[in-house]
Amino acid sequence: MLYRSLAVLIAIGLCSPVAAQQVYKWVDEDGTVHFTDSPPDEKVKAERVVLRGNVSSTITEVEQRGMSRDEIDLLYTPEQRQNACEQARANRTTLRNMPVVMKDKDGDGTPEELTDDEKAAEIERADAQIALLCVDPD
Repeated sequence: MLYRSLAVLIAIGLCSPVAAQQVYKWVDEDGTVHFTDSPPDEKVKAERVVLRGNVSSTITEVEQRGMSRDEIDLLYTPEQRQNACEQARANRTTLRNMPVVMKDKDGDGTPEELTDDEKAAEIERADAQIALLCVDPD
């Protein structure tokens, strides 16, 4: 079942790496994590996962879901993962090298300057993203 699920996920990823993808994730009584593109039996408590495939949503989904490196391997194409890795590295470089970094902190559409503590927190966040997303984290 797991191998069939993986084959389906790989096929979905190859056919439409940028389009939204919907998969179901659940853990069986033996602790095995399963992924499939069709809903499992109603008795199974499955999480529906929608994968959008663009760089920013990939980074956000990985963070919000607390994904492991193995789950990232299963759910994203190598190209999606590489693009998200490169974006995380670019974000870290900007945060480290620019004396002033602006970010929309309150969601009102207007960027505000990050404080030194906020910059440090964002650098830590970028480091965590790199550790998860990059095949060869530095």
